Amino acid sequence: MKYNINAMIVPDKSAGGFTLGISKTEIEKNELELFKYRLIKDYYLPEYPPIHKYYTNEIALDFVENKLTQIWLFKGYNGKLECGLGIGDYIKDFENQYGEIKERYENNFVFSNLEGMYFNLEPNIYKIFSQTGNKTDLQIMELCIYKVH
Repeated sequence: MKYNINAMIVPDKSAGGFTLGISKTEIEKNELELFKYRLIKDYYLPEYPPIHKYYTNEIALDFVENKLTQIWLFKGYNGKLECGLGIGDYIKDFENQYGEIKERYENNFVFSNLEGMYFNLEPNIYKIFSQTGNKTDLQIMELCIYKVH
């Protein structure tokens, strides 16, 4: 696996040069050295395994029990979906391609015709959106790729 901020975004599969489901040992050690590391434990649900998060400014990799479970993409990530959309494009353009957005839970949105990818809004933007419902000029600045079970 080779870290690549220009790699295509494939919901339910891959982004950044990484494929969901791979083990941490499949990534060359020198690749992971490019990332910062953070261990995330849920103290309210200690029975859940911790998340080992490796991240840069443009991408974050979440490993649970040594398997890559989520790939987060942020501003500065240049890769696009097959349709040409990516970070910085507008919600309305995504909706034209993938259907209306639906809020799964607070500040966690999916598209009605696309599985394996969701997005969050920045907290101050989410507050405005939740009060007005206006999404016309909102840009997607963060995407998460996950495996559909």
